[in-house]
Amino acid sequence: MNSHPLSFDKLQDVLNGLIVNDSYLASPIYYLMTGRRGGQIFEIDKDSCVISVNHPNKNNSIVLFPKLSRTVNTIYELEEVLKIAMFIREHTTTCREIMVGRVPQDIKSFYSTRLIEEQVLDWRYPVQILGTGKVSALYGKEFQQVRQRINNLNVEKCQIERIDIKNHVNLIKEMSLDWAKDFPYDSYSSSDLISPIVKLAELMAKQTDSLFGHLIYYCGQPAAFCIWEQQKKTANAFAMNARRSIPGLAEYNILQMCRHLSSIGIDTVNWGGSESDGLNRFKKKFAPTKSIFLKTLIIE
Repeated sequence: MNSHPLSFDKLQDVLNGLIVNDSYLASPIYYLMTGRRGGQIFEIDKDSCVISVNHPNKNNSIVLFPKLSRTVNTIYELEEVLKIAMFIREHTTTCREIMVGRVPQDIKSFYSTRLIEEQVLDWRYPVQILGTGKVSALYGKEFQQVRQRINNLNVEKCQIERIDIKNHVNLIKEMSLDWAKDFPYDSYSSSDLISPIVKLAELMAKQTDSLFGHLIYYCGQPAAFCIWEQQKKTANAFAMNARRSIPGLAEYNILQMCRHLSSIGIDTVNWGGSESDGLNRFKKKFAPTKSIFLKTLIIE
């Protein structure tokens, strides 16, 4: 079994052509953003791997992800992952906690009784998949709340600009800091909240062929942004925020992302899970076409 440090090029190599249900698991950007404190890629054979990252919010804690394969769906197979966990424990003196993240809730195995609800990372609440065409139309009763919120927004005062990261990186960081100051949950520090966005901006500057985004100006002032990764069939939405003092802007931000993706032939966008009930409720307003329920397995 070979292991390699987490890097974009190596992740692209091992993740290419993977069979997955949750598109975040096939995303180099997701692992680099979550593993911004480092990690390892363990190659099981030429077609399968297991990825580990240093926990982004905890010291001396490691998160492993399900086994991934190009040939079969191995997400429910935990045995190989647990072997690697034992290997890490034996060869790392500073590691106090090892967990397996993004484990399907419906897994049926000896280990299913050890699954717990994630407390910190982005799968505490279900992954929500949106249909971009469906959201773009905003048709029917299921979108009533979103339509009402956008009707409160004077869209004529909105101007949309595609992100040019070299020119906008400092602006995105400043907007993220302002957003973090007003974040309503005390369990996350400002660093916890903005470090993923800062890492994403750094990756965007290096990997501009897969990461895209837009800025929305309101009355000429920057007020919202959204950043996503474009893949062949499904996009992965990774970062978005909008000024809370402007009703309807957060909904308009997501609507514009979906309209852009739909216009270029991308039918679905994985919006990920949520760390809080409030964010999960917000995502559910957009009538997800699919929800994926995930858990965490703590390795004793």
